[in-house]
Amino acid sequence: MQAIPVPDFDKFGASVVNSMSVQFMRLRDELLHPFPRLNSDLVRRKIDDAVVEAMGVDSEWVATIRRALAEEPSVTNRRYGE
Repeated sequence: MQAIPVPDFDKFGASVVNSMSVQFMRLRDELLHPFPRLNSDLVRRKIDDAVVEAMGVDSEWVATIRRALAEEPSVTNRRYGE
């Protein structure tokens, strides 16, 4: 069995909340592409970058999750192996 690390949001202070708020205000009017275009969506990448910066998580870990989600059949509307 593998574990998926989940941030403990209670441990993040006001600086993280403020940073995420600033990024939300900056990106709130940007257009997000549909999930099947998740991996090529520059706005979603900016959101990921904001989370990486504010929370100090590994950027490659976040990119790996984004790539995996972009290939997920429930996201792509394709069957496994297509």
